Amino acid sequence: MDIRKWKLGITAILLLVLTHLAEAQAPADDEQLVAATLNTLHQAASDADYEAYSSVFAADAIFLGTDATERWTRDQFMGYAKPYFDQGRGWTYVMVERHVSIAADGATAWFDERLDNASYGETRGSGVLIKESGEWKISQYNLTIPMPNELAREFVDRIRGDQLARDNEAVVLAMIAAVNGRDFDALDTLIAADVTRRSGATPELIITSLDGFKAFLHQDLAGVPDAQQEVNVIFSGGGWVAVHETYRGTQTGQMGPFPPSGKSLELPFIGLLRVEGGLIREILVEWDNLNALGQLGHFSPPVDVGTEVEE
Repeated sequence: MDIRKWKLGITAILLLVLTHLAEAQAPADDEQLVAATLNTLHQAASDADYEAYSSVFAADAIFLGTDATERWTRDQFMGYAKPYFDQGRGWTYVMVERHVSIAADGATAWFDERLDNASYGETRGSGVLIKESGEWKISQYNLTIPMPNELAREFVDRIRGDQLARDNEAVVLAMIAAVNGRDFDALDTLIAADVTRRSGATPELIITSLDGFKAFLHQDLAGVPDAQQEVNVIFSGGGWVAVHETYRGTQTGQMGPFPPSGKSLELPFIGLLRVEGGLIREILVEWDNLNALGQLGHFSPPVDVGTEVEE
């Protein structure tokens, strides 16, 4: 037997076996390294450790939060997290179950994990990691709240209702901004042509069209040219938007039967506006007439006959 050839053959077989073992071991090692990166993410968040937290994300990473509007770049998300971490306030998500897969190129990984959070209960994280200079970095993280199928329809209806409420409030706020900015052309896209407006403060004045509403606004501005409305409270439901506002201005022009007073007015009022199909279709508004006239000097409260008046 040629001992030299025998040794070369054994060496080749050993090298082949070791190569296969190394290739088989690498994905397992990478899976552990990916898991370690994700563990660092959660531990750093719980500890409010900004440096450790930010270090696990790739420079072009994307973080997707539970709200549909929450799509953040790395810089945006770090800007959101840092003020909390600076105050020592983090968030704790405990990993319950995790699955990691490594791509054939050994440079890309994806994962999904079940998490437990004190506020949101069971959540799910999923995403992608990439290997940069031998280190695994999170390229995308998507945090979601799993929804039981039997509850899906109810929650979808609630979400749609909440979105409609926000949309309706946005229409009303845009209308107020247009009035404050004297952009009456913008009202064409915010108010229905057959809008109605009524008020118990002026029961004789009933507006039944957009043109009539614009004419009313012009008449109001003739008496109080610098009039502005400030929204204090706004909420909505059932297609209606309720607002509590403050009206401010100085009466330098004729206001109905009342001559210019040159006095300023600061008047709280409430409004109810019905929005349908993205357009305001009905406006109900109320205010205290005597309060307004008193501030402008057009009305003096009667003296109580049981009260002594100092001369």
